[in-house]
Amino acid sequence: MNVPDILNNWPPVVYAAAVWALFLFLDQQASPQAKKAISTWVRNRKVDKKEVGKVAVELFDALYTAPLWRWKAMLRVALLSIILSLLMAYHLYPYTFLAMRRSAEIRNVVLAQIGINIVSDYISLFLIRRWLIAEPPALLALLAAPFIGALVVVAVYLICDVGIFSLQTWTFDSRYFVDDLSFWLGRIGGRTMRATLMLPAMAVHLWLPLFAVALMSVRALSLAVATTRKAEWFFGSEHPLRAIGFVAAALVFIITAAAGFFH
Repeated sequence: MNVPDILNNWPPVVYAAAVWALFLFLDQQASPQAKKAISTWVRNRKVDKKEVGKVAVELFDALYTAPLWRWKAMLRVALLSIILSLLMAYHLYPYTFLAMRRSAEIRNVVLAQIGINIVSDYISLFLIRRWLIAEPPALLALLAAPFIGALVVVAVYLICDVGIFSLQTWTFDSRYFVDDLSFWLGRIGGRTMRATLMLPAMAVHLWLPLFAVALMSVRALSLAVATTRKAEWFFGSEHPLRAIGFVAAALVFIITAAAGFFH
């Protein structure tokens, strides 16, 4: 069975497994202090707001590496952006790959757009990390992070489009930004190839709100079954991110299965 067959027949399993692997990786990278803070919060005990903020930043750095200005961070976010672009194109607009093979012009447009995605995702890392360091309420910080990333993506797209058009025509007007925004809103509503390729840039940081939702779910489960020995093992302080990853993977499985059922 090849990769397309697996993605066609088992997408909920594949994506749930990917999420589980992500949280296993974060669990391996997290410090004992971070794990203790998460475990303490899950058990409905008081945790210093600054400690929770530090945990969010630590996990962010574990995934994207720190400092962000190094090549390693850029290469890692580029890899994530390319993988998401390919997956979304495959599921939402599979004609993309055939069009790229048949037309050099379309291939160049797709590659250029993926390049813009990488640039916008990389820039968004700095703003999202700054947002997490600013220490807003922890769950709010995690839930709002993708919206910050999306704003960066939109800004980079508008600047690139207007910049290229202005250089080609030797003209400039502020209304170009409004016109370009209207253009993209129309493309997204029509589910076009270019709109499909824009969405991955906004999805790179979705693991943060997924982490927040899974964290709250694990906390609720912990309160509900806190008296059992199995709960003590499942929500133990040594590997709390595994429990969170299990719940996050289950959520992804349910969402992707439902999306496939109603598609």
